Amino acid sequence: MGKFTLQKTVYLNDTNAEGNVYFARFFDWQGETREAYLKQTAGKEELGSLFGSGARMLTVNASMEFYAALWLFDEVRIELTTCKIRRASFGMIFRFFKVSDGALVGRGLQKLAFQDPQGRLMSIPPFIYRIAVEIEESSDLNPNSDSAVQKLVAEE
Repeated sequence: MGKFTLQKTVYLNDTNAEGNVYFARFFDWQGETREAYLKQTAGKEELGSLFGSGARMLTVNASMEFYAALWLFDEVRIELTTCKIRRASFGMIFRFFKVSDGALVGRGLQKLAFQDPQGRLMSIPPFIYRIAVEIEESSDLNPNSDSAVQKLVAEE
């Protein structure tokens, strides 16, 4: 299984009044990681052509589980993998690690689908399907793996 990794530093704008990372920032970081992966692997031209045609990438659902806090100037490593790749949708799994000690601080999940210019569900574009398969997790999920992933697998 491959994975895509993005590393970030926690800044003041990421934190709340308590000084830890505000929960909604993790959803921003999911989107940033997803888009960095698409930019790096799919390429600007193919993405521009897809979205310029009026097609849309939809986040059908997103979730986040939190295990520990991140604080100002912590370094966080975000690892992205995919799961449950189907004809018209797939899941993205985000694991957030505190770089200083390697601790898993959270896990997130998104389910993505695609819509054609007329608003109808469409197949995953071939170039996105190809890159999603490159970082797909095994379909034989470990019973100790992410509960959100287990839920996604049970839904279809």
